[in-house]
Amino acid sequence: MAKRKTGRKTAEKRKTAQAAAQTQLLSVIWFAVSVLLLFIVFIKGENFWTKIHNFIFGIFGVTAFFYPFLLGFVAIISAMDKMASSIKAKIIEANIIVVLIGSCVDIFSAHTADTFWQHLSAAYTAGISLKSGGFLGALVGQPIFLAFGKTGAAITVILLIFVLVMILTGT
Repeated sequence: MAKRKTGRKTAEKRKTAQAAAQTQLLSVIWFAVSVLLLFIVFIKGENFWTKIHNFIFGIFGVTAFFYPFLLGFVAIISAMDKMASSIKAKIIEANIIVVLIGSCVDIFSAHTADTFWQHLSAAYTAGISLKSGGFLGALVGQPIFLAFGKTGAAITVILLIFVLVMILTGT
């Protein structure tokens, strides 16, 4: 009977080691992605690189500057085994934080478009020129703005950002 218990313990250790190796690999991949995004965001470049640069700013607006750092933070914390949940969950949380910050920028910016779709288009264009929270910020921020007004929307989004930052950092 002792051999069966030892065999189970060995299998459990092997599974734990495999899970740790997979987490380490995902951390390295996400860190590399964050470094690539850092360069794309901060260096305008030429040709296709510029198109990617503009696309990222159109989607994320000024929050594109935070995004690579947040991804890098999650990758490093994951590699150090300091997270209680999976790296996938933390990446999703980081994405939601970036979008909420973009929606906060959208809520505090001027709302001049007549329709929701015109606002999204204007936010994409303004995001490229670093004057908005981008398309995703407007996609989330505009409905909240329309539902709660500027003050209510600002309070709601700032509170959501605070809660998600606390969840992401585990504090």
